[in-house]
Amino acid sequence: MPQAGGEVLKTEGTYVFRNTDYQQLHTRLCGIVPNYAELSDISDGGWLKVLFSLAPEDVEHMQLLTRKLAYEDVDFVKSSDIFLEMLPQGVSKGSALAEYRRLKGMEGCTFVSVGDFDNDIEMIVEADVGACPANAEDSVKAKADLVLSRTNDEGAVAELIDYIIERCKQ
Repeated sequence: MPQAGGEVLKTEGTYVFRNTDYQQLHTRLCGIVPNYAELSDISDGGWLKVLFSLAPEDVEHMQLLTRKLAYEDVDFVKSSDIFLEMLPQGVSKGSALAEYRRLKGMEGCTFVSVGDFDNDIEMIVEADVGACPANAEDSVKAKADLVLSRTNDEGAVAELIDYIIERCKQ
C-alpha cells in the first residue's frame, strides 16, 4: 500500500520510512523528532512498534491485507481512525499493565485505565476498572466496565477522575 505512511519505533529513536501527510500529522501530534530513512536502511531487531498512517478509508483495507497475509510473531491493532500498529506478538498495553501489577510495592493497588481504540482493549480488560469515553469504538465499549458520558474532547478523563474521587469517598 504505497499510500501508507510509516515509522519504526526503536529504543534509540523513531525512524520514518514513508513521510505522508498522515505520517506528518502523527509526528506533530506526538512531538516526535524523526530520523528519515529507507526501510531497508533501518537495522533489523530492537523494534518496539511499527506504525502505519493512512486515510481512514484505507485502514480497514490494510487490516484485511495483514489478516490475509497472516504474519507470524506480530499482532496488528488499530489505534485511531488513521493508525494501524504492528507489535511483537503478546506485547500490548494490557501486557504492560500486567507487568506493573507484578512490581514490588504494587500489591493491593487498584488499577484504572481509559482508552478509546482497539489498542486499548487488553489494558481495559486487565485493569480493575476499565473505562472508555463516549466516542470510543464499539469494540472498546463492549469490554469496558464503565462507558463515560463525555467524549475525548469533552473531558472524559476529568469525568473518570471525578468518578474515582467519588468512589474513594464511599
